[in-house]
Amino acid sequence: MPILTHLTFLELYTLEVVDVSFLEHILKCMPNLVQFTITFMVINKVLTNIIDALDGQFWENLLSRRAPHLCKFDFFISVIYTGREVVDLDDIIDSFECFVTRYDGWHMAASKWLTCLLTRRKLKFD
Repeated sequence: MPILTHLTFLELYTLEVVDVSFLEHILKCMPNLVQFTITFMVINKVLTNIIDALDGQFWENLLSRRAPHLCKFDFFISVIYTGREVVDLDDIIDSFECFVTRYDGWHMAASKWLTCLLTRRKLKFD
């Protein structure tokens, strides 16, 4: 892949992520990235395929190595999970705390929603 040194903004949408290692290759080609927005929309029965995408420390490591000039990182993820594994949403949210404590001026806002498929209502957890 070519190196795109003039590219400073990337907005990426992805569906059905099997492995997030592709992000390493994409960001390697954009060394001067200043703003990065990524949206994951995943329908998955097995969380092991996307577990890195849910880990804030994975993102901190990836972005510090591959996007050293980054000033803005927007991360949106929508997961429809139909498996039986228990998912602790607080652990996922807490893993992104590293962005707030380590980087001055970074702001983090997190929302957790549970959609009831039977009633089509959304319930918000604070």
